[in-house]
Amino acid sequence: MQRPPQLQSVTPQYLLEGAAYALEQGGLLLHDSILLYRNGRYASAIVMALFSREEVGRYKLLRDLRKEMVEKCRTVTVKDIRRTCDDHAVKQFRGQSGVILKSSGDDQIGKLLRATFDYPSQSPEARQARAQLDTIVQQLHHQMPHQRHDLRQKSLYVEPSDSGTSWNRPKDQSKQTAREEIEGAANAYAGALDRFTRVGAYREEDTDFYLALELWKECPTMPTLSSSDLPGFD
Repeated sequence: MQRPPQLQSVTPQYLLEGAAYALEQGGLLLHDSILLYRNGRYASAIVMALFSREEVGRYKLLRDLRKEMVEKCRTVTVKDIRRTCDDHAVKQFRGQSGVILKSSGDDQIGKLLRATFDYPSQSPEARQARAQLDTIVQQLHHQMPHQRHDLRQKSLYVEPSDSGTSWNRPKDQSKQTAREEIEGAANAYAGALDRFTRVGAYREEDTDFYLALELWKECPTMPTLSSSDLPGFD
């Protein structure tokens, strides 16, 4: 009896192709986001930028599945793939490239940042400030994927506000927020694209993946994003 499609095992090549297609889609969505931004559709630009991050996250998750399959002889099914890539927050987590600390100058982060410069680098004050900043970065690293998922919802749907006394209107999303999300998505995509294309630099991380990638003649050409694309927002 033939297994249901969801329970059929897949091959390393299948996962390689899926990872490449996800990265390609991340780049396409990023370009769509920039086009929407330039046309004043800031809420929709945010949505596309956040979906771009998710596809970058999907690319990384599929690469992880493939690496585990190859190195641990694990059987992977279509159901495993769907389960692995189902959670939006998880994809946002894997799709983030880092944490940017924002400060007004007089808040806690601003004071800690100043302390790292005002005191000698090995002084107790500077060490304590760096330790507190590291803690803040770790907290943000885990909080931001959920915050981005919430932002995507608020940029897409008309729903009762958090207070329940008004309505959330996606069209109220700001130009600045859209710009920040596009820049973040661009950094995430650029980092993933660099690891995908610079085979010689990263081959030792996953030799089998890069070997298979070189042998795959139908590999799509990834969308590129030059630095001149982003300053042209305004």
